[in-house]
Amino acid sequence: MISGLGHKTHKLPVVREPGSVWQNDVRRSFRDLHSAVDEVVREVRAIPAPAATRPAATISANVTTSGTGDNLLLTCRIPGASAVAGSTYRVTVRGASAASGNPTWSVKVGGTGTVADTTAWTVTMTSGTTAGGGFDVLVTVKTPGLSGSVAAAGQGQMLTSVTSSATITPQAVNTSEDWYITAVAAMSSSTFTAVSGTISQV
Repeated sequence: MISGLGHKTHKLPVVREPGSVWQNDVRRSFRDLHSAVDEVVREVRAIPAPAATRPAATISANVTTSGTGDNLLLTCRIPGASAVAGSTYRVTVRGASAASGNPTWSVKVGGTGTVADTTAWTVTMTSGTTAGGGFDVLVTVKTPGLSGSVAAAGQGQMLTSVTSSATITPQAVNTSEDWYITAVAAMSSSTFTAVSGTISQV
């Protein structure tokens, strides 16, 4: 305290000495803050990464062929550089022929997602009557990359016949960019209607 004229009292600023209660409070506050940050970091690290989205496509509405040429049933885009050697995709289609025409089913691979892509698998069935049927095919990446290749094997089935087919020689496809797997149908006469179908990674 300092007394001046008129006996007015003045307060001097309080000087905290090292090791004072004030400094200890500050240290504790920083320690608590660091502990809280560390806890948040641990919790964030513990959150699992989202699962990678797998390519998939489905037939939502019936698809009926027209004419005797190739008709696209469904197609699935495979993101570029997502496939590795051994990546496998399943193509499944179920439907029915309207009359005695013979269906030819194909699975194509390439960069357009149309019937113009390369045929990786194909089979021609003998129907001879109105019948239900479909096909199951596995498409496997043999070599990924710019000079990639895939091979396919599967089975077509109708009430009147069962036929299997496989591509002995892998077909070229650039998997470093987006590419497509496409299910295709053609009829010698009449129509084939795909009622359900999927293309998905297994």
